[in-house]
Amino acid sequence: MFIGAGEAVFIGYPGAVPNSATAGSFPKDSTATAMNAVDGKKSGKGMKASDGEVKKAYTMATEPWLYVFDGLAVVYEAEMKKGKLKVKKNEIPKKADGSRYTCVLFQAGMMAYYTNECEIMFEKKLNFPLSPILLPGHARFVLTWGAKPKDLDIYLLAPHHDVSKPACEVNWRNKK
Repeated sequence: MFIGAGEAVFIGYPGAVPNSATAGSFPKDSTATAMNAVDGKKSGKGMKASDGEVKKAYTMATEPWLYVFDGLAVVYEAEMKKGKLKVKKNEIPKKADGSRYTCVLFQAGMMAYYTNECEIMFEKKLNFPLSPILLPGHARFVLTWGAKPKDLDIYLLAPHHDVSKPACEVNWRNKK
């Protein structure tokens, strides 16, 4: 199966300098894992991946890349190996004000993952959900959460295909 680019991924400005003052190293290493949001499995080069329609529909052509930003400045970038990356405590400087960095995870065939409150270096293990590029007219909602809250739900109102009928509520228990 061929998957086109589908999006443009911003990877920083070459002349930018970090916005924040730094305060030494973090106290621990952090392990980042790229996960397929459809099946929860690691996503790395050569691994079979589901697109949400067919299990193991295609083979991933590249490894994911992790980019860590402070403002427009790239403070760290690395290619994962088999969907995992160990970031050592001295590779990303700790911000003096304790704030988070922005992270972007990119892998060909997947929509890029972006967060401006990245927990890299604050958590020992961190999973980054990547969603396979969707067909036109399709949508995917990926919910992620930590220990609290224990559970997270989403409820959507979707228009009925017959406009004379009321909208349909979609949730975990009512998927159709």
